[in-house]
Amino acid sequence: MKLEVEDMTLAQALDKRTRIRELLRLNQQHIEDMRGIQARQPDQDVPVRQLEIKRTLLEETLGRLKKRIRELSEMAKRPEQPRVFIIHEPLRRDPESGNMIPTHDLTPAAHFGELTFVVPSGDRPSYDPEGSLRYIRPAMADYMPEDFIVAVGDMALVSWAVALAARATDGYVRILRWDGRPSGQKYYATSVELWKEKQENVA
Repeated sequence: MKLEVEDMTLAQALDKRTRIRELLRLNQQHIEDMRGIQARQPDQDVPVRQLEIKRTLLEETLGRLKKRIRELSEMAKRPEQPRVFIIHEPLRRDPESGNMIPTHDLTPAAHFGELTFVVPSGDRPSYDPEGSLRYIRPAMADYMPEDFIVAVGDMALVSWAVALAARATDGYVRILRWDGRPSGQKYYATSVELWKEKQENVA
């Protein structure tokens, strides 16, 4: 029987996704057990084919759930504009004043949304992963598909943020990259789908 997902709330869809993932895990384990029995006892009739058909149906359901979750997330109440996450703003010492000042002018990124700074600027924050993740984890927990992450600063921190953002959106992340060519001199957006539905059965 086909699971109807169109009328599900976000909470219902997230709960059902967790249950389907667990069923897929158990299904895969069962298939491996049956194949082991089949290898040891070739004459034994084991329902591997039926289990594989069930797995396919579960994967299809999971794909529809992911689509529903994406739709509901995008419909959720959000600020008037997307957030542009500056994971780590690099600084340099001003030779005239001796003060630490931003290395890059990030104001052009504000064209895409509200600038949101995550990890306080400092010297090599990736040397203290847990300290930095205390800021990154809560910031990325509600990352939404329309938000952006700016590829600037400590790339270790940026990579951690992308991984956590992808977890929140089932793999979809938008990045802002700087085009430094004379004809460019602006940020441009790149979106990526880091994994597909068919990979969910290993989760």
